Order: sequence, then C-alpha cells, then structure tokens
Amino acid sequence: MTRALREIVGTQKLNADGIAVAIANGDPSTLEDLRKLLDCALATGRDSELDESLWEKEPTEADLAGAHADADRARETALRRTVSDALTREEVASRLGISPQAVSKRAHGDQLVALRYGGRWWYPRWQFADDDVVPEIQQLVGLFPSTLSLTTWVTTPFADLDGLTPAEMLRRRGGRQQVLSLAQATSAEAW
Repeated sequence: MTRALREIVGTQKLNADGIAVAIANGDPSTLEDLRKLLDCALATGRDSELDESLWEKEPTEADLAGAHADADRARETALRRTVSDALTREEVASRLGISPQAVSKRAHGDQLVALRYGGRWWYPRWQFADDDVVPEIQQLVGLFPSTLSLTTWVTTPFADLDGLTPAEMLRRRGGRQQVLSLAQATSAEAW
C-alpha cells in the first residue's frame, strides 16, 4: 500500500498535507485511487496501525474530511481562476476562423485544451499564439493527468525558465523545446 501511495503522491511527504496536495492536483481517477487506499488503510483497524514514522499520526475522520474539503476548495479555486481568463467556444471559433463544431472536434482530438465549468466548455487563453494554437498542445496534454493540472502547470512561473511561465516561454524562440523538456522532466514526479 505504501508503494501505491508513493506513486500517487510522488515527492510529497506521505502525510495528510501531502495527500491533500495530491488530491488537489489530481484528476478524478487519482482522487478515487487515494480514497480507496485510505479507506483500506483505515479499515485495517487498531490491530495494524499505520507506521507513524512514515505517516506521522494516523489521520482521523476529521483529518480526512478536512483534506477532502481542502482539495475541493483548491480545485474550485483553480477552475475559477482558469475560467476567468478563458475563451468560449464561439470566441475560439472566431479567433481561429473556424466553426464552433470544428473547435469542439479539435478539443476532443487533444488539439485544444478545454475545461467544463458551469455547464459550458472553456478554452484557456494560454494555448493561443497569434491566430493559431501552440503546436505542442498534444504533447503537453499527454504528460498531465487532467487539463486543469496542465493549465495550472503552464501558468506557473519556473526558475528553470528564467522566472517565466511555460505559456510565456512557448511564445519565445527556442522556448518550445525548453517547455517540453521541463514538462517531461517534472510531470512524472509532480503528478
């Protein structure tokens, strides 16, 4: 069980905070995997307590409920922040000079990043360069467990990119390869 949790949590410390971070950054399948593992660990009863040197103290029902609530709030905050600077399907169609149906088709083919929120599809602005889409979209989508985790990552400044965000670096000469290298190097550990 510890090995399975380590794979899900990555480099985060195996405690309630580390699990909360994994939950906040994970996709629904990650959340479900973590919940199953925690339920299994807690169901073992007092006879086989968790190793406190690894876990610290055993999480209580309140700790777990708090971690779930924190993760839900973090996900909602990230979604709202992303949607506040996103385009609608119609705006993307107009920007790219294609039909709204073609926009949907591109999103389903991982040629556009789209998030569902409030009953609508939203297209984060970072993925657009001039009158087209950043060509590395498909490669980046394949490295992250969800479009929200990708959008969060691509809009976060990195020292490895001279303090720029991957979105900013994608628009610079030679920056695309740096972004792909950074994504490949960090995605396995981070997600």
